Amino acid sequence: MQRFYDNKEFFNKPVLTGAQNPYEIIKTYFQDREMYEVRIRLWNLVETALTSNNIQFSEAEERLSLIHFYGQLEELIEANLKIATQIKEELTSTQEIE
Repeated sequence: MQRFYDNKEFFNKPVLTGAQNPYEIIKTYFQDREMYEVRIRLWNLVETALTSNNIQFSEAEERLSLIHFYGQLEELIEANLKIATQIKEELTSTQEIE
């Protein structure tokens, strides 16, 4: 985790996606999995963090912050699912016209 703090400028921008089309990334993500699977895996991450002996989450405020982040991340993923669905619908309607 420390490397993110030491290189804030670098990690404060997209570093993994390069010049890839963000809509293609979203579309591919949801072609590979369904939303219920995302929810299960996301909750498993939170549950593992909170039930382990990880000192990072020893304070109640830190655990609350993690749960809040979980909720925000879940909403972000849902928003991306909406975008992926819109892309699919637009592509389908465009292909029907042609």
